[in-house]
Amino acid sequence: MAFGRMTGDDTAKLTTTEPGKLNNDPVETEKTSVKTNYPDGEFRINETKVVYARKGTSFLGLAKQYEVDLSRLFEFNEIPEAEMLDKDQLIYLQRKRKTGANDFHQVQPGESLHDIAQEEGIRLESLRELNWLKEGEMPAIGEQLNLKKKSSSLPVRTLKNNYSILPVNKTTNGN
Repeated sequence: MAFGRMTGDDTAKLTTTEPGKLNNDPVETEKTSVKTNYPDGEFRINETKVVYARKGTSFLGLAKQYEVDLSRLFEFNEIPEAEMLDKDQLIYLQRKRKTGANDFHQVQPGESLHDIAQEEGIRLESLRELNWLKEGEMPAIGEQLNLKKKSSSLPVRTLKNNYSILPVNKTTNGN
């Protein structure tokens, strides 16, 4: 079973610490129109404890509820410190694994490397290392990223956001 984009059949296969409290209502994600289902409470992705938290949830509240040091919560999720979640997202309660449960992940429109790392339960640094990606580089949509072993080749990367094939138009001051 692949975690992240799940079907109704997959939802029942998740392990949760609160039996019988699965949320079977589809959730519309912000980055795509794909609907995802996650159980309420704690469950596991790639053998790592995680919760699906809603926008506006307090990080301090999550840390207290799941007995995790607040600074570790930010570290485990590779995110900057903040008071509340700015979007619905997976929040890991322990350090993610260096390799994924799946062999590969195909990059979808709108996904960032951080999104992929969260969805697959793999450390962002490991995801970069396995796929020869440097900080700031992003694979192109449709590229297949390795999650278990080092890729034998570089993935096709997207162009930088501020890149242009046209020459920069310099203005003169009229002299």
